[in-house]
Amino acid sequence: MVDHDRPLPHDRGNVEGRCAEDGGTDAAGRLISQKDDRYLYANLAFEGGEGPLFDLVQRAFDPARVTHPVYDEQLWRGTTEPNDWLDPNDVPVKAAGCPEEDRDRCFRMAKRRFFFEHAKGVELLTALPHDEAAFDRVLADGLKGDAQLVRDMVLAVNRFFEPDSKKDDDNRLTLWQNHRYDVQAPAAFVAMYHEPTVGMKVEGPSLAPWVSDWLDDDLRRVTQFALCTSAHEGRHTRLLVDRELYLTLRESAVGLGRSTWSRSVARKVTRFVDELHRLFHHAEPLADLEIRNVDTNLRTKLQVRRDPPGYQL
Repeated sequence: MVDHDRPLPHDRGNVEGRCAEDGGTDAAGRLISQKDDRYLYANLAFEGGEGPLFDLVQRAFDPARVTHPVYDEQLWRGTTEPNDWLDPNDVPVKAAGCPEEDRDRCFRMAKRRFFFEHAKGVELLTALPHDEAAFDRVLADGLKGDAQLVRDMVLAVNRFFEPDSKKDDDNRLTLWQNHRYDVQAPAAFVAMYHEPTVGMKVEGPSLAPWVSDWLDDDLRRVTQFALCTSAHEGRHTRLLVDRELYLTLRESAVGLGRSTWSRSVARKVTRFVDELHRLFHHAEPLADLEIRNVDTNLRTKLQVRRDPPGYQL
């Protein structure tokens, strides 16, 4: 079991309430009393880091947030097999033995160390939620012209604006527009153009030649893909889909989560549709408009005549 007389490698002293002369403090006491556990290597990658690299790591994967049906209880109770750890004499203390106010912190630390130091730590990667695993599969297998992925993304964007959009609306992207005079959510959307799915595609990142020569395939980590439109007078627009946006669109595709969507994700989707709308320069004398009330979901279609000006319901 744990050698309580062996100093923890991350035990650096300078601890509030700890008596330097008292060598009888056990490993659990040292762990919960120290104030520099944030410097433990297993925490540094997930807490306190600043910059895009740390932001990406925190969004993509944190062992402390992945639930495992077996090892969570063992880590909580401290019943893991010591020989399964990198150092059998230095295993995390049981979180249940920590004071109540420190149990969450102790468990997070144990879970992160489990990922790096335990023989079964890699199982946390297979325990990711289904949607998270689906995104990883898309990055690995779906970026080679997958027509079904295009249709799935088109349907998800359509349902982002119109939750009850029909499933067969995956063959074209409806370019919903709105206008408002204040910061309140718009009460109505108007659609005049549609982008056919035919001609749209998904693409992975394009690396500079010198990067491809320098970085082996197995060392490349793809973190996003692009939903690209067809050309409009030689111009394209694209929606960059990262993990957060993909998960949001998965929720929209099944009609869930509107109240939890972040503003940054909503801006990305609306900006993509707005940019695509600006690529349409058709000036037909007769145009079809669809208007939908967001609050009541009432809708109507009308024809607009440009010359002479007029409309017909």
